[in-house]
Amino acid sequence: MLSSYTANLAAFLTMERMDATIESAEDLAKQSKIKYGAVIGGSTLSFFKESNFSTYQRMWAAMESARPSVFAKNNEEGMERVKKGKRLYAFLMESTTLEYITERNCELTQVGGLLDSKGYGIAMPVKSAMY
Repeated sequence: MLSSYTANLAAFLTMERMDATIESAEDLAKQSKIKYGAVIGGSTLSFFKESNFSTYQRMWAAMESARPSVFAKNNEEGMERVKKGKRLYAFLMESTTLEYITERNCELTQVGGLLDSKGYGIAMPVKSAMY
């Protein structure tokens, strides 16, 4: 019975360590096992590059210094890298695109909330037609 208990405990503790969960950008920034990136020249990359928030600055430094490069040419390339990355690569992108993609692909999931939100408006001349 003692052997069974010990083996069970060892298996449980091993599984806990293997399944480290990432639930936020802070979790990604605090670890170095899972690499993460974004589209080269995209708005997500610019957000991290120009951020004044220490967590995002740390994430930008990790992305910029990673070898091989963690950046992708487009969202499709980033998603393929996530699928083939064996849970060791995360791809950062705009939430609307991410929601669209994860609704249609059950191999992918969105983790965490929004990093930033922006409101947009459209300027129109006074008394312009609404159609």
